[in-house]
Parts: sequence; C-alpha cells; structure tokens
Amino acid sequence: MTGNQPRTRTRPARSDGQGSGDGDADQPTPDAEPDAEDGDPIDPPESEPEGSRPEAPDPPESDGDPSPRWLIRLMIALAIGIPVAIEGRTLIGLVERGLFGGGGDGSDPGTTTRGGGVGVGDDLLSSTPQSETVKDAFVSTAGGTRTFTLAVTVENAGERPYELRIGDLRTVDGPTVAGERSTGRIPAGESQSVVIRWDLPDGTDPDEVRVEGTTYEDDSPAGEVAGWVRIGPVARR
Repeated sequence: MTGNQPRTRTRPARSDGQGSGDGDADQPTPDAEPDAEDGDPIDPPESEPEGSRPEAPDPPESDGDPSPRWLIRLMIALAIGIPVAIEGRTLIGLVERGLFGGGGDGSDPGTTTRGGGVGVGDDLLSSTPQSETVKDAFVSTAGGTRTFTLAVTVENAGERPYELRIGDLRTVDGPTVAGERSTGRIPAGESQSVVIRWDLPDGTDPDEVRVEGTTYEDDSPAGEVAGWVRIGPVARR
C-alpha cells in the first residue's frame, strides 16, 4: 500500500504559531506538474517535416533592359557603318560625275568646283543704286567646245541713264578669254537684259569677269564703277 500512494508535498508551518490549530499545515496537496526547476526534462519542439516549409519566391524577372554587351555591339556597328556609308555615297557621286558629267539621271547636271563668288540671283555690282542680277550662269558642251554663258538683268533704280558692260573672262589656271556685251543706256526706272558667252579652253572653268557700270548725264559719263567680279559655282548643261 505504501508503494501506490501518490507523492504529497507538505506545506511548512507558519512561524507565527497561529496555524497550528486549524489543521491546514498537515493536509497533503497534490503535486503540480513538474517544472524545469525540478530537474525534469522538457521535450524539444517537434521539427517540421522536410518539404513543408514554403519555398522562397523566385527573383523578379528583368524588365528587358539591354545588357552592356549588346550596347557595346551596337556602338561598334554604328562607328563602323556611318563612315562606310558616307565614303560610299562620295564614291558613287564621283563615279556619276565621271560617267555622266553631273548627276547620273540627268536631273542634276552638277556644278563647277569653283567656290565663292556671285551666282544666280546675286548682284554683280552691289555698290551701285541699280541692280545687276545674275539670271543664269552655266557651262555647256557642244561639238567638243565648252562654252560659259552669263545672263544678267539690270533694273535702273537711279535718276539718270545707266549702262552695264561685261567684258573679258579670266579662267581658273588658264588664259583670259576676250568678250564684250552691253545693255546700252537704260533710262531711269526701266530695265534691260544682256547675255554673253565665252568659249572655254580645255580643262578650265570660269573665274572672274570684267564688269563696268556707267551713269550718264546730258549724254556724258557722270560716274563709273568697274572691276573684276569673281564667278561662283555654275551649272553644267
């Protein structure tokens, strides 16, 4: 019988001596659940079975930005392709001018290589009150002869009669070609045109032309402006 009795724990008596008569000190109390202080082992928490943990989410996909390697390839292609395209266009233009004397389809006959100077729409003598406007300037070839044609229209905005004379033509790296044409005397407020042609030596282009503008009063010259005027790029026809 002693081996089947439950463990009991007695409460110590109070030191003040008042509880000796109520019998509470001698009553057994049932044991509480074992604590960690009593030295009883505590079961470890159960481990989760393998595979029950949630998997980590996949990293977000790229937004499609080009990789540095792709950008490098693109820059290399542009650095090589642009100069090649420019050089190719230049080569095609040189071949067309060599074969056809200008644009290959005949719609753009080309111009002389001489830069600067006056051209179509410009004024031959900008220092005069009259306007001497270049209406046309071109080089043509017929029967093996190259000819430079210059057409000018003069509007006399002054108060006296005016005359424009066009003379000799200097060529680029070549001789001077003689020539002379005149508008005649143009009354004040009126206009007149003049066309002059020079045959060019082989391998030369127009360079400068001699121009003289004269104002008259009472049938006598009252003023003159003269000089060599440089000719700009002209069309080839």
